[in-house]
Amino acid sequence: MIVTSEQLPEIRRRHRFERIVFAGGVFDLIHEGHVDGLEKRRKLGDLLVVGITSDERVQERKGLNRPIRRELGRLSVVNAFRAVDYAFIMPLPAEKTPTIQVIQALQPDIFVDHHENQHRWEVDRAYIESLGTELAFDDAPKLDSTTDIISRVIDSTRFVPQPRAQ
Repeated sequence: MIVTSEQLPEIRRRHRFERIVFAGGVFDLIHEGHVDGLEKRRKLGDLLVVGITSDERVQERKGLNRPIRRELGRLSVVNAFRAVDYAFIMPLPAEKTPTIQVIQALQPDIFVDHHENQHRWEVDRAYIESLGTELAFDDAPKLDSTTDIISRVIDSTRFVPQPRAQ
């Protein structure tokens, strides 16, 4: 179900006796890594809430040519996964990072990120845990990335002159 970030406290109230798992991401060009990751995260609890990085944040982090797909399209696709119970666009940063804002509002039992991002959370680990949220990392190898897919598409479309037939 598509919701807004303002509805996150209500989701926590509605599901107060259930184990809520929160994960986030860009989900620009969907690939098997996204599918596998969301299914694994869903198995950690009773429901999975997924935050989609806003177009503005993606551009800040990855450059003006990203995202490839706009946030509402990415939101719609992620929402269609059977593993996902709720999906929303992440809020823009206020005094805390968008992820911390979401954890404060949703109060998930678990926040899961990929192990490659573990270093990002060391500064906030104690705070996240003080909110009652377990910080977990998926240690599965990354099956693909949108950046890699884009590079392969660009490489495959480069013009290579063919020798002329005699």
